[in-house]
Amino acid sequence: MVLSYSKLLSVVSTIVDAVTENIKGLMKGMVENIVSGVVSGLSRRITEHEKQNETLKKTNEALLNRVSALEISRDASEQYSRRNSLRISGIPEPKPDENGDIPREIVDAVVMSVFKDIGSNVTVGEIDRAHRNGKPDPKGKPRAIIVKFVIFRARQKAYTLRRNLNTQGRRGVFFNEDLTKESSDLLYCARKLVKSENIDAAWTSDGNVLIKATRGDISTIHRILDKDDLIPFQSYKARPKISHS
Repeated sequence: MVLSYSKLLSVVSTIVDAVTENIKGLMKGMVENIVSGVVSGLSRRITEHEKQNETLKKTNEALLNRVSALEISRDASEQYSRRNSLRISGIPEPKPDENGDIPREIVDAVVMSVFKDIGSNVTVGEIDRAHRNGKPDPKGKPRAIIVKFVIFRARQKAYTLRRNLNTQGRRGVFFNEDLTKESSDLLYCARKLVKSENIDAAWTSDGNVLIKATRGDISTIHRILDKDDLIPFQSYKARPKISHS
């Protein structure tokens, strides 16, 4: 049987279409298998990386917490070493001698006169050292005087009478605890919350930064260890101040 040319073309076309469909099916399956394998491999790698990242994140958080704890501990130790000291500011500063120094006897005499004015019975023998802090100010602002007492109880004999400064002719003179830079910065941040009327008060006691905060009708005192401790109090509202006029 001899096929005509047109029928032959039809048969060939049918065969080509069938082969093409088979090849498409094979190619589609191959591509799907390849893609599935690649996706599966990538998914496993992504999962492994996510686990590694989570482990690294936890390790990093643990290290940061440890560093923070060590910094707080170090600052607490340094603050404790300043426990017997007071910082007195607002006392006029005389001109230094030819060596650029202010004799200790002059500083001691000035400090003792302030203690006498407020009614403190601190003696010179109870003072380990008194000196101006830092370098002289080019504009003439008097430097604070750091007074280190022999014992803590001697310091308290002066510090507990600090309220007498305003009533005994020493207005403008202030007694403050000798704080580390970290504690001083922390107190500054706490006092900003007082100024913004989020908390009622901020002060230090034996080198510890304390705040008084009100929630509803209840006021509580909190010890602040770092700046993160202040974040919750940003949403607080200080108790309204009572006018005495």
